Amino acid sequence: MGKFMKPGKVVLVLVRRYSGHKTVIMKNIDDVTSDLPYNLALVAGTDRSPSK
Repeated sequence: MGKFMKPGKVVLVLVRRYSGHKTVIMKNIDDVTSDLPYNLALVAGTDRSPSK
């Protein structure tokens, strides 16, 4: 599978406190270990659309 989390891309956070916020990926962290079997991304600039 190709690398799909690239720096500079706009993403939508789907879980936890910032769910529904648009952010920009600053850095992709590819340190996969047995304790943490997935990739992480450092994001910045959380923005949420105003509710009605």
